[in-house]
Amino acid sequence: MAVLTMARSRLRLNVFHNLWGVALPLIAALVTVPPYLRALGEERYGILSLIWVLFGYFGLFDFGLSRSTANRLAKIGEGEPERREIIFKTSLLMNLALGLIGAFSFAIVSHLTLTFIVKGSESFHIEILHALPLAALLLPITLVGNTFVGRLQAEERFYALNGIQSFGAVAMQLLPLGFIYLVHISLSVAMLGCLVARSLWVFALFLTVARTKHPGRASFAPAEAKELIKYGAWLTVTNVVGPILVSLDQFMIAYVLGSGAVARYSIPFNFAQKATILPGAVTQALFPRLSSLSGAEAQEMANRSLVAVGGIMALICAPAILLADFGLSLWISPEFAHAASNVARTILFGIWINGLAYIPSCLLQAQGRVDITARFHVIELVPFVLILFVLLHFFGLQGAAFAWVIRVSIDAALLFGVTSFGRATALGLLPSGALMAVAWLGALWAQPTTLVALSLALTCSVVAVGSLLLTTPYARQALHLLLPGRATH
Repeated sequence: MAVLTMARSRLRLNVFHNLWGVALPLIAALVTVPPYLRALGEERYGILSLIWVLFGYFGLFDFGLSRSTANRLAKIGEGEPERREIIFKTSLLMNLALGLIGAFSFAIVSHLTLTFIVKGSESFHIEILHALPLAALLLPITLVGNTFVGRLQAEERFYALNGIQSFGAVAMQLLPLGFIYLVHISLSVAMLGCLVARSLWVFALFLTVARTKHPGRASFAPAEAKELIKYGAWLTVTNVVGPILVSLDQFMIAYVLGSGAVARYSIPFNFAQKATILPGAVTQALFPRLSSLSGAEAQEMANRSLVAVGGIMALICAPAILLADFGLSLWISPEFAHAASNVARTILFGIWINGLAYIPSCLLQAQGRVDITARFHVIELVPFVLILFVLLHFFGLQGAAFAWVIRVSIDAALLFGVTSFGRATALGLLPSGALMAVAWLGALWAQPTTLVALSLALTCSVVAVGSLLLTTPYARQALHLLLPGRATH
């Protein structure tokens, strides 16, 4: 019990650090999207979004090594410092080699894919041709940086890590935009800014890790490489199938409706995903803790985290659903809001469901059961493609959004089906689930005016907080888990 109490205290502080670590990137993203759209236009912005989707897919060349490194180092703890260094150096060298191979593959595949999908002028295709080699160089740099991230996560150095992650994310928003305005409006110039920003991020990670005293001169160890790959093998399946599940809708939209339509889907989708900052912060802090705790203690910590995540995610998503039209009109334009607000509302409902699934997925990975999530993703792939194809053709962008929500709902149901979240957890989630349903149905059917939406959003927030605090002691304890306590570094 003493171990669990200490773990909760440390977890509260780590989650708090993770949450503030995303505040600046979120603000930077909100501020920079309108200037990006004005400078690049919807069609060029849609192409840039597709490049990033492809880049995310080629993250599979990590082969789960970053997560595997964090898991292995967390299990070893502070003991065996020489072995820790060997594991880290082995992972670093493997990710560098895989990143170089992945860069070459990315340059070829992305060129063939975008040339086939993008239906634009010859000048757009020339821009794509010039931008892709720079995007390819990002891959080895990113994979090396992810290895440093895995080490800092295992050591629970979230204060330093989040400072660097914030710096890197803000730089990735501002530097490309600055390059576009100061140098030339083109995709290749934007990618050059991204390359500079990502290089600065990796350099900051390197300096942070280098400040720690390292015992001896570690070298590549084939035996440790084998263990890292054994854990990462099923994560690789997830890394192959997962990006398809996340990004296939945008490619199909580009092919069926044109690259300009991608912006009207990807912008609300990407910013609805900002709500997953909360479950992302929780699972980033949970993973090393769950990796080191026993099965029963890990399950108890996951139970409490899930209830808190569900309630606070509803506080974010329910008002956002009601204010989608008003927010997009104010942020970008009324015309854009008219085309994208219903898409945003549907995706926000799915984001709440997807956010819940972060917790059982993290628990399974921490317990070494990475094969389960990988198998689920493989099972979901073909049905998702069929549903997406049908709904996109019949209902356009809204159909694509519905297909995505169906997919994440099935994924969450499968994950909860194989983990031991009991009746108390389900009761704790009931108020937030009801709140989300009322907000989505109300926005969809009533189409409230701005003033009514603001009033409803405020009411939703009050109801969500009250229900979270009053339903059960279990929920109150879960909320306390995510607040910064008196834990010390």
